[in-house]
Amino acid sequence: MILHEQRIIAKLNTLTNSEIVLSQEQYNRFDAQNDKGIFEIKHRHTFYEDLFIEFEKYSYNLMYALELDLQFFYVVSMQGVIYMFDIVKLDQMNYDYQWHWKALPSTTEFENNDERNKFVGLLNLGAAFLKLDDNGKGNYNSSAKSGGRIISP
Repeated sequence: MILHEQRIIAKLNTLTNSEIVLSQEQYNRFDAQNDKGIFEIKHRHTFYEDLFIEFEKYSYNLMYALELDLQFFYVVSMQGVIYMFDIVKLDQMNYDYQWHWKALPSTTEFENNDERNKFVGLLNLGAAFLKLDDNGKGNYNSSAKSGGRIISP
């Protein structure tokens, strides 16, 4: 899992001229950070139009970011494309996460596939403010744009 996160961070840093670093705390509720924000990073082998965000991570990281005047980015890599969501901005826009309970595997990267009920929301790819492909081409979604506090396109 850390290898995927490191690759995604390296790609983000290269393509956006950022200085995002992997969190040094093993049990942090976010995966990476820089001086302006925190990043939760996911790698998916399968393409999904709607992505799950766990309420536990959403609520803790949103409050952490707001308390420290940071941004909270949810970053998902699928099929060589990185989608970046600005959760603080989506919350300010009253984004409808469609929160619900769903039986899901306890973990997605390990062999323990025991299911447990998780309270999750949905993030539609259309809500991503940035989409980066392997060639460094980025597409900004102006209706969901972050305001550029964390990354430089």
